[in-house]
This record gives sequence, C-alpha cells and structure tokens, in this order.
Amino acid sequence: MLTLGLVTPNAVAAQAIEQLVGETGGFAFTGSLNPTAPLPEVLRLLRIQDPELLLVDLNEGTHLEPFLAAISGASLRAKLIGFRESWTRQEQMQLEEMGVKH
Repeated sequence: MLTLGLVTPNAVAAQAIEQLVGETGGFAFTGSLNPTAPLPEVLRLLRIQDPELLLVDLNEGTHLEPFLAAISGASLRAKLIGFRESWTRQEQMQLEEMGVKH
C-alpha cells in the first residue's frame, strides 16, 4: 500500500481528497498540509509523515515557488504530483522543472 500526503490551502478540497483516498483502499493517507504555513514546520511534518506520493494543489500559485524549492532541496522520498483546474503547456513545463509530475 502506497502512502500519500496532500498539500493544499483549501480545507474543502483536503477533506474530499482524504475521503476519496480512504475509499480506494490502495493508499494510506498520511495527512494534509497547508503550503502557507511556515516552511520549516511543513518540512518537519513531511519528514515525519514521509509519504511516497505527495499531491500538491497548484491552484494557489503565489505560495508555490518557495514551497516547491524547499521540498526539492529537502531530499524527501515523495514523488510530487500536481493538480489544478487548468494550466498552459508553459506552466506545465515550469512545474516539471521544479519536480512536479502530472
């Protein structure tokens, strides 16, 4: 069973995704984090939770760049999977350069 974490500032989305993940039976949900929280705290929690997959809400772009840079430099085992309502090819390529896969 894969472990899965979530990063989103949207509490409604976090609750819905946690419910969906729980219903699939193929993942163990490690928890939800808010990217607007202080980065040292987010990184500390990610190290404790140690998910194999990390879903990242890319709809809140203003907080993402420092957050993704910190995660990329933290040597976490989690593979980043981004989601958002829509994105351009250029945005997709920029996010891939920051380690976010889709």
